[in-house]
Amino acid sequence: MFFDPSVNERKSQMQPISAPKQLGSDVPLVRGKFGCRTEIRRLREDPPPSRVGYRFENARQCTWGIPLSIQHRKGFAIRGPPVDTAVDSVQNIVAGRPDKSTQEPRVTLRSLVLSTLLTTLVAPLPAENTPGPIEAPIEIGTRRELFVDDLLIGSLDGTQLKMHKPYRLRRVPPRPFGHYATVLKDGEKLRLYYRGDKEPGAHWRNGWGKYHEGEVTLYAESTDGGIHWTLPNLGLHNVPQMPKGNVVVDMSDDTFLVTHNFTPFIDTRRDVADHERFKALGGGRYPPQDWGGWKTDDERRQLRDKYGPGGLKAFASKDGLNWRLLQKEPVIAEDLGSFDSQNGAFWSEAEQQYVCYFRWFDKGRRAIRRSTSKDFLNWTEPVNMQANEPGEHLYTSCTHPYFRAPHIYVALPTRFQAREGAITDIALMATRPGSDRYHRHFKEAFIR
Repeated sequence: MFFDPSVNERKSQMQPISAPKQLGSDVPLVRGKFGCRTEIRRLREDPPPSRVGYRFENARQCTWGIPLSIQHRKGFAIRGPPVDTAVDSVQNIVAGRPDKSTQEPRVTLRSLVLSTLLTTLVAPLPAENTPGPIEAPIEIGTRRELFVDDLLIGSLDGTQLKMHKPYRLRRVPPRPFGHYATVLKDGEKLRLYYRGDKEPGAHWRNGWGKYHEGEVTLYAESTDGGIHWTLPNLGLHNVPQMPKGNVVVDMSDDTFLVTHNFTPFIDTRRDVADHERFKALGGGRYPPQDWGGWKTDDERRQLRDKYGPGGLKAFASKDGLNWRLLQKEPVIAEDLGSFDSQNGAFWSEAEQQYVCYFRWFDKGRRAIRRSTSKDFLNWTEPVNMQANEPGEHLYTSCTHPYFRAPHIYVALPTRFQAREGAITDIALMATRPGSDRYHRHFKEAFIR
């Protein structure tokens, strides 16, 4: 999962242009819940195929946030640029300046994630239904909106949404490898947290308790956007099996199961104490007594007597390296979830509270729950999120506010389909503050 708490907004001014020539009745239309009709018009009469400019009529009254890349029925198109260059791309084309977004993009760790969030409107399909009356306008002010749900779309006439594809980086130097990795963008530095095993190749089949007792949380950092990574010798924990010294959380009586999926985040709450700028959740759940994987009849009881109950425990840190347990008892109880993958939390500026999306089992399938907290210690009764398609398991949802539109939460869950040959891939979903459902425009995989 990748968290980027801040980025500079682009505020370039569109240059004046001459009146556009209308294309006629075959111009694709987008009718939204803005109380107005939006038309896409071609700005030049005979441009080359990759350099056609469009603009949104009534754009001042209908704030769309970021322009989308458009493909016209006649084959003219603006190439879909990365999110960060979308505004400049349309403005450059309109003003007659060279469009750098048509060059081959350089894909970075950030743009690989962000490129998913800019959907494309294409116009190859005829309209099937006549749109009904315009609904009451939704006030969006100047905030940025993404077409990852249907909140602002009243109808699509001759258009459809299309998901952009991520691109794998080429010739990348070796990176740290581990389970349940979390990347935090802290200024110009990327911080990577991931799970390591003291015994390489360890597996729970050789002993559930022994397996978890050998887990630690490791740390790496990058200052060039995730291309090169260093493993600093922190000297915080003496773990002979980890000679590089990059352990930030070692196994102890208080961190049993925590090191399996330790998931930190940067607390962006305005009045957060400096010594709690970083926070994290981690933990798990004991299998039931009748589970067939126990090596002895009393293994489960012995482990619980030694380490206490499961559930999610809360941690805080000033520097992201030295972590302290906020309270010994779990903040989200063991019986409320399964927790055996990443359980991501964050401060929601939109809701003015902490939000956590965690894993649980719903009628035999992996699913997602949501809980909230004002102080990170006392959490509400969880709400079941509606997301799964039939026969589908979802875990490691990595739900987090989109960094340029924090009122929209984006998720990239791992999807497991046991009935489809055990296919495992990554989906794209979105949800809004306070909602109990994820919206999924696209049922196909985002990453295979």
